[in-house]
Amino acid sequence: MPDATRTADIAAPPSAVFALVTDAARMPEWLPLCTRAQVVTDGPLAVGSRIRAHYSQGGHDGDLDGVVTELVTDRRLVETFHDDLFDLHATFDLVPGPDDATTHLTQTLDVHTKGLRGRLLSPLIARELPAQADRAIAAIGRLATG
Repeated sequence: MPDATRTADIAAPPSAVFALVTDAARMPEWLPLCTRAQVVTDGPLAVGSRIRAHYSQGGHDGDLDGVVTELVTDRRLVETFHDDLFDLHATFDLVPGPDDATTHLTQTLDVHTKGLRGRLLSPLIARELPAQADRAIAAIGRLATG
């Protein structure tokens, strides 16, 4: 099961970082493989909200159906996404810095492959996931401070 955990200290308050990572429409700005994403349930983002994300990687396009499984305003977001190849569990933990104008962000990605194709892709996912996590957390930092 490929996984990656990355941390960053971001020069923005937790509310700004949280607003960014909980805005599905902005996901393609910080997650390069994501070409579009949207919340498909009505109302504000909450536990149980459903998200549809489209991705493109290595000539393969696909849709991930996701659900918010945990949400603590300005502190924690946990989402689970599914398609026919894998399940992705994404966790964002935000801790205020000493001056409340900074955020210590921890992003954890766990991928559980499914089926023969998923198992065959597992080594590739394991190799690529750390770099994807690095790019994502760096982009979140840039966007939250810009």
